[in-house]
Amino acid sequence: MIQKIILLLFVSVLMACNSNGQVQNKPLNELEKLRTFELPEVPPILQSVEERLNYVIEHYWDKFDFSDTAYIHLPEVTEQAMANYVDLLNRTTQEVASSAIQGMLRRAMVEPKMLEYLNKELRRYTTDPNSPIRNEELYEPAAKFLSKTNGINETMRIKAARDLKLIALNRKGSIANNFSYRLPDGKIQQLHQVSSPKTLLLFFDPDCHTCSEVIEELKASPILNQATLQIVAIYPEGDADIWRNYLSKLPQNWINGHDYTLTVLNHELYNLNAMPTLYLLDTDKRVLVKDGTVREIEYYLQGN
Repeated sequence: MIQKIILLLFVSVLMACNSNGQVQNKPLNELEKLRTFELPEVPPILQSVEERLNYVIEHYWDKFDFSDTAYIHLPEVTEQAMANYVDLLNRTTQEVASSAIQGMLRRAMVEPKMLEYLNKELRRYTTDPNSPIRNEELYEPAAKFLSKTNGINETMRIKAARDLKLIALNRKGSIANNFSYRLPDGKIQQLHQVSSPKTLLLFFDPDCHTCSEVIEELKASPILNQATLQIVAIYPEGDADIWRNYLSKLPQNWINGHDYTLTVLNHELYNLNAMPTLYLLDTDKRVLVKDGTVREIEYYLQGN
């Protein structure tokens, strides 16, 4: 059963002194008016969890005033509504989610500032590595809509087109892009030459503090230190000395490589907008987990 969550914003009346020193009430301005986010009432005829869920998703924004830009400045209402929305979208089919997302953006076009704001929050919650409800597949219908619909801000259109490319890049179920790298002994190897039931591909930067933390997590994880998993750690930048000076901190049973030709970056073979980046691949180098966290990859391996 879907619980109805209504977000309430409590406001206070500003008090001011008049010229006689008396306190008087001032009328509420636009931002001070009570604004909330109301979920739709689910018809009693809908009984199953799936039917009720999909109804709420499809009618989620029915009572929202897309023309009221004051909501942009009320994150406790609007941003929270978007976070709840993405959480619901993660619980339904891609088809239902896609239709609902594009419908929401289409209605938001009534006010360009609102469209920009809602898209920014949707993109953040679905694609940001720090989002606990991240699912970039949910942003794909939004990116398609923004890149192909007339009347969209050109900057948003260009950014959406690039997002589409990155979402399609090495997506789950596809064969990961192949590339060559140099090993510490000078030999050249390709990713697809790695022979292992599963491969964990790690892109890292030695100067990245988060990368060092993740590497320590990988080294300490019993689940990730098993014979059926080969870790391939790749430094994609150009300074070979930085890479060689860092090799002592990497386990010798890992495959440690340097993309000396900068192929991954120059040809955008992988989305490396944030470091580190982790991909779990099967024996055929098919993507099992894209840009996952250590916990997500451990969870996958435990269940498979």
